[in-house]
Amino acid sequence: MASSIEELVANTDTTRCVAIEIRNNSKYITLCRPSTFCESGCVFTPPGPTIPPGKKDYCIFSKTPNAACGSVGLLLYRFSNVSLAIMFSNPFDYLLYKINYGLYITDPSIEAGKPLFKSMYYDLAPTCYFQRAQLKRDSQALVVTHENLRVSATMSNNKKAIIKIDIDDLS
Repeated sequence: MASSIEELVANTDTTRCVAIEIRNNSKYITLCRPSTFCESGCVFTPPGPTIPPGKKDYCIFSKTPNAACGSVGLLLYRFSNVSLAIMFSNPFDYLLYKINYGLYITDPSIEAGKPLFKSMYYDLAPTCYFQRAQLKRDSQALVVTHENLRVSATMSNNKKAIIKIDIDDLS
């Protein structure tokens, strides 16, 4: 049995995927009611229904088998009075598209769907609640905050990409 997210992804039988590992280091919040949206590809390993304080969980999104597409979409968790949206794009053709990811702390009524994905991918300007990065040769860390909470993330730049997210209390 694989013991790390890196081993799980290495053993995933696909040419493009995005694995997301969330470590909830907060003492106060529980992430719950996850939802997903796939612009391209599918959910390979679904997210857990909750991530309590002090725990971690992962999910894996994969490209559609035998299709010239990548793994592109959203993962959304709710907590307290907000939602945390994680946008990712690991395209099939790196000559036409780049690897992208983003973090957004937003309204709890927001749905994981095409409008949110397009907004995060194309439209939103960086703020303390939203950050996005297009990866080239190196990774770029993202950090968003809400009240006494900080969410930070990194993403690897390869065909089987990994996003690692830490949720921490600020006080």
